[in-house]
Amino acid sequence: MAAIKLNYLIERAVLSFICLWGNWALYYWVMVLVFDASYTNLKDFAPLLLLQTFVSFFVFLRTDLGITGAYNHGSTPDRWNFTVSPDKRFYLLSLAATVLAVTIICIVDRYQLSRSSLSYNLLWAMLLPAALLYLFKLATLKDTATLQERASEPSTKTLDIILLFITAAAIAFSLYGTNFPSYDDSFYAHVISSTLANPELPIQGQDLLLGTDAPYTLHPAYRTVGYEVLIAFVSDLSGLNPLYLYLDIFPVVSSIFWILTAYLFMRTLGAPYPGLAVTVSLLVLLFWSGRYAPGMALMFLNWGKNLLMLVVAPLLFVFVATFIRSPGFRTWLLLLFSVSAAGIWSSTALFVVPMCVGLASITFLPSIKRNFRTLFFTLLSLTPFFLLLAYTIVMLDQAPANTSANSTGAIKVHGEAFGNIYIKMLILVMLFILPLAARTLGNPVFRVNLYRICVVGILTVMAPYMTEVVAVVTGINLLSVRLQYAYPATLLVGMVASIAVAHLKPYAGTPANVPARYAVTAFALIFYGALFGFMEKRYLFGEWRKFTVIFTDDFDEAVAARALIPNGSYVAAGDLDDILPILPNPPTFIQAKYYLNFHKYFLPEDEFIKRKSLHRTLKIRLPRKGMSLEGTFDWIVATAESLGVSTLVFHTVGGRHRPYIVAIGIPKRSAETDAKRAAFVTALTARLRTAGYDCATTPSGRSKVCHRSL
Repeated sequence: MAAIKLNYLIERAVLSFICLWGNWALYYWVMVLVFDASYTNLKDFAPLLLLQTFVSFFVFLRTDLGITGAYNHGSTPDRWNFTVSPDKRFYLLSLAATVLAVTIICIVDRYQLSRSSLSYNLLWAMLLPAALLYLFKLATLKDTATLQERASEPSTKTLDIILLFITAAAIAFSLYGTNFPSYDDSFYAHVISSTLANPELPIQGQDLLLGTDAPYTLHPAYRTVGYEVLIAFVSDLSGLNPLYLYLDIFPVVSSIFWILTAYLFMRTLGAPYPGLAVTVSLLVLLFWSGRYAPGMALMFLNWGKNLLMLVVAPLLFVFVATFIRSPGFRTWLLLLFSVSAAGIWSSTALFVVPMCVGLASITFLPSIKRNFRTLFFTLLSLTPFFLLLAYTIVMLDQAPANTSANSTGAIKVHGEAFGNIYIKMLILVMLFILPLAARTLGNPVFRVNLYRICVVGILTVMAPYMTEVVAVVTGINLLSVRLQYAYPATLLVGMVASIAVAHLKPYAGTPANVPARYAVTAFALIFYGALFGFMEKRYLFGEWRKFTVIFTDDFDEAVAARALIPNGSYVAAGDLDDILPILPNPPTFIQAKYYLNFHKYFLPEDEFIKRKSLHRTLKIRLPRKGMSLEGTFDWIVATAESLGVSTLVFHTVGGRHRPYIVAIGIPKRSAETDAKRAAFVTALTARLRTAGYDCATTPSGRSKVCHRSL
């Protein structure tokens, strides 16, 4: 009974999350995209949002998902037929599949074939016939082993859910206070600060970061994203610091939402121990390596795009399956709100969400031909996305060409989206082994679900050529490394542990021994996960420390510098250009990170060049190439005046010299270079004072803020 109550609590918690996020998404899209609302308008019509949220709560909380059997406080028949003695073919097929997958991945790595998208695609294409033959053989293989049936003991089910809650508490506790401003926050968090500072302007309706004539903040697709505006809204209503919500509270809420959604995903597939499966999946996620890896996503769960990457697959697979199994108005409305909730997190959702709904439909529809009506209504839930895409296309058609500077160019698909060579090997082996492992449990629902989801993975987004084709057709490079998150590959890792523990039951003897063996196994797997994490030193002790040093050490310095900048200033900042924009009442900047490139076509060419050159000179703090010291100072003063810049911000000592800065020509730090920079800053300060600037130094002495009264 305790397990049933906990299942009920998990279902209602997930439905509550969807209700809140989904209602906000629909309200935001109508108000901002249709009526071009300001933040003040958004608050004025807040009672309408509260009303629709209340109505949907009443509808959703009375909806039975049919996953855990908890709604009616009944019990789903968790009975399993366990293969006591798998026959020889089981071991032979398992060994052959493992050897084949490992061999091919090792060949790709040894001869660096993944460096070329052509060779990598050819290898995957050669693998497909073997995969199809293997899966066909698997589908026709008959069970000949002796089976033993045993009901799932209530005490073990309760222990499994308790493990889930411990996992949720652990990740929430770990994330609280460990997020910090990062380079991308110069745009993301700036949406929060600029929205609150300009409540009468249309939300994300113009460029407030760089002060150009762009009719939107960054790209028309990003105006569809309301995640940061929601944080501003909650901050305004609650009186809490928006950065506190953004960096500390929302990552914790997002992590708990992911844990609970992942649990429902495991239950939807029919995993014997869903709590254990989620725990093991989390351990792998924490130490996943790679540029766009989930481990990094967990570090920055304050970003809407990382929330999308982690949550979109389990969330939509669950609610597509719910609607397919029980078609009706309530389950369809729930699917619509789930789609909308995911769509509000990131502009990447415009492509990832429809792909995810399509993959889930293929996985759970028994027959597309016989269930065409169900498929039609499933895809109809994507209506908001069709409208959002139409809006984006219209806005792009009205804007100068190539406003999205970083989305085009040569398409490169190297098979690196899911991390290093060991992770790729793990995923491929898992997709081969899981359908076979499912046959050792006599539950037909679990077997079919796992078989189909693995086939979908092998033939679709896990194949490199598919994402390459999508990237070429759309002209967006980022899809080649983000589209894979429409598929729950990382969550399937935990399924292996779930199946393995299920095999302890026939050998456990008396039912009283089962919980003890489960607990021992769970702790052993957790220890293995921790050991695996410590082996990934590049992530655990390298990436985290690097980001911490870069950003947390400079946050207080940016706050001190901001206190010296008068409101309404037009600022040219050096190394602090990625933190200053996120602070309250942000001024306008000549450049912040690389975002000026997105608005290049809204500026005269000479102004664009001046902005970049002035920004780079303040960052380097050395004479311009081919110019004398005095010539550089005169150029800085003249350029600032021609651009209308009122405030210059630059380091007096030290600086933030990342590896990529060296790559674009900024000299490495050395005692000699630091001495030249110190002399440059001293002379520049004197020159600015003669030009009418008032210069002040932050309490730490690390930064200088020089302001000119216009």
